[in-house]
Amino acid sequence: MSSTGCHFCSDARDLFRRLSIEFDVRVREVDLESMEGAAALRQWRVPFPPIVVIDGELFGYGRISERKVRRTLSRART
Repeated sequence: MSSTGCHFCSDARDLFRRLSIEFDVRVREVDLESMEGAAALRQWRVPFPPIVVIDGELFGYGRISERKVRRTLSRART
């Protein structure tokens, strides 16, 4: 989930764009101002975007660690 003008969101977008070349991932971006985005904010109660959800579970928010994402995606391959 992302917000317009958020530099962490832009960083996460770039990260997942790069990783989608290496890993078989499907990325879906949801605006936090949408109904679905507002529901995610209520559900996970994160202080700021982006909210990253992997396989229906909260993965992280804010500055997303590439190392942690890579580790998680590598584990999912096996």
